[in-house]
Amino acid sequence: MASKNSIEEIENGTFLNLMKLKHIDLSQNKLSRFNQFPASSALDSVILAYNFISIFEHFEDCPGITVLDLKNNKLTSLPASINVLRILKTLDMSNNDLIDLPNELASIGSLVRINIEGNPLRCIRQSIKTQGAEVLKKYLEKRAPEEEEVKGDRLIAYNALGSESWDIYIREASATKMVKLVSRNIKFIANELWDVTNITQIDLSIN
Repeated sequence: MASKNSIEEIENGTFLNLMKLKHIDLSQNKLSRFNQFPASSALDSVILAYNFISIFEHFEDCPGITVLDLKNNKLTSLPASINVLRILKTLDMSNNDLIDLPNELASIGSLVRINIEGNPLRCIRQSIKTQGAEVLKKYLEKRAPEEEEVKGDRLIAYNALGSESWDIYIREASATKMVKLVSRNIKFIANELWDVTNITQIDLSIN
């Protein structure tokens, strides 16, 4: 535990070799980003509440996380890759700056507690937000095929290019008004990205 300090940054590789680490608690610090995870299935809970985190990524090698607490931060989006956390039970995203949620949340069958209060979720009706995890997941599950149908040939074109992630990037850009794709090994930019006319910030560095 290292909560209630003034930590502003976690150095690269800090947790890399801690293969038996089960809990990370860095709540009530001054972190603006968090992307340091051990490549381990032992990690069970990650508590990052009450920081200033706007970037949360690179958790894909920790499929054993069951509790993820990100309340009271500055997140504008949740990565679609959240669905790699197949046994996640509790997700607290309250009091952030989320405009929308990824449909991929619907595929996490173990997820029984979702807190999204205090977010400007303009894409989700208030009646959906207040009825609990199951209702919210069913809504996201139903919404996903509808969005894919609208994409139509565009989504097929992405898959043909071997870049199925671009439909996700474009959806997130439309919702957050930002494109932040740092260190993603991106080899080209889909032309359809420039159809998103409300983008105010683009960061494609280290690709």
